[in-house]
Amino acid sequence: NAAMCRDHITIFGDTVIESSHAWRSRFGEMLAYKNLRTRFTRYGARWIVGPQPSGADELYDFSYPITKNVKTRHDLASQGKFVTKDVEICFDTADFFRCGRDIFCQLSQVTNFLGIKWLTNILGQKYRFHILQFKDPNPMHVDATFQVVREGLAISNPDRPCLQVKL
Repeated sequence: NAAMCRDHITIFGDTVIESSHAWRSRFGEMLAYKNLRTRFTRYGARWIVGPQPSGADELYDFSYPITKNVKTRHDLASQGKFVTKDVEICFDTADFFRCGRDIFCQLSQVTNFLGIKWLTNILGQKYRFHILQFKDPNPMHVDATFQVVREGLAISNPDRPCLQVKL
């Protein structure tokens, strides 16, 4: 399903970032947007493609418990344990948003620390990165939990409060 472009691409100034999807089923979805690369580049944008993970079994924690027990999932997320491991760079761009010079993101089932580190290395001189952590049993895409609407106004899901910000 290539209908969710926010998962695939995001724009920071004149730089377009293409995601590094963790899910094997999403590897070909960017083909739906390939014409944008040429058009955006013609108009001066820098288009940067995130390193594409191999999708090898080593990226995934096959022992990650599939459970309906919300407390277990909360505990795992609060310990930084997710389905994806830090053996390859992976991130969905929907796990990032910008406010001025600050970029907020979260670790999730589809965004690992290496993905955040890679984006920090690419954009870090222009922006300050902040990792948010929410009380979320199955974190995936920060915009489903928290979003800045404009200066002085944010929307936060009351069922998933922010626990901390890691700088």
